[in-house]
Amino acid sequence: MGGGIRSIDSITEAFDLGINKIILGTSILNKEFAREVMQRFDPNKIIFGLDVELKNNIFCLASHGWNEVSDIDIFDFVDEIKPVHVLVTDISKDGMMSGPNYELYSFLKSKFPHLKIIASGGIRDINDIQKLISIKIEHAVIGKAIYEEKIELMELLNVN
Repeated sequence: MGGGIRSIDSITEAFDLGINKIILGTSILNKEFAREVMQRFDPNKIIFGLDVELKNNIFCLASHGWNEVSDIDIFDFVDEIKPVHVLVTDISKDGMMSGPNYELYSFLKSKFPHLKIIASGGIRDINDIQKLISIKIEHAVIGKAIYEEKIELMELLNVN
């Protein structure tokens, strides 16, 4: 579950309702809140949605529906907060079907090998999925490529 979760009470309520995992976005730019979430809840049930945009050669976290770009470097954030799961969207790639940002994902994985990354943005065909797997990215968000029938759901079942 994701979207609009901005308080400890909302997270508690979601888990009490039986939600297995939640995605936090804008609220985690408040690092105190992000740290509290990591301390109070099972980190395996929390996914930090890290939408990024290149700003002065740094991948900075965006928020509020991508309308605001902070000065928070994704690498510094991950190093400081130490999330287990992240959903990383390169805003410049989302919906473009130009291929994922392999360099960003590779560098994140090399710097934080424990990090479980869900890649989002730019996936155009099954080859992109296979390349993500080759760089140890096990999960991806695929939208437009399925919608435009560039990837068939049955193809995904056979990817390894």
